[in-house]
Amino acid sequence: MLYALDGAWMCSDACRMLAGRVIDLIVWDATCGNTFDDWRFADHNDLAMIRSMQNSMQKLGIIAPGTIHLFDHIARSLWPEQKQERFQLAEQFSGMLAFDGMELSLE
Repeated sequence: MLYALDGAWMCSDACRMLAGRVIDLIVWDATCGNTFDDWRFADHNDLAMIRSMQNSMQKLGIIAPGTIHLFDHIARSLWPEQKQERFQLAEQFSGMLAFDGMELSLE
């Protein structure tokens, strides 16, 4: 599991530490949602940033098609207002939205 909140872009040291491993679950900071090119980019991710990291990590073999991508640290004002739209947007970027009381099993 990789817990990646408040980190924005992954640094090269972290990437090297993950080399040779396949991550089952990533909890992504997805604060900015589909508010792209926001000033918060240095501390938080938007979904395009996450997609770029997912693609690169897949090429490096750090993630696999079965890796779970959980989007957390959501700013309500930067994501669609309607709950269903938020969940659909997360799915478009190969992820799921975290929510209070959520339970996951990695079997």
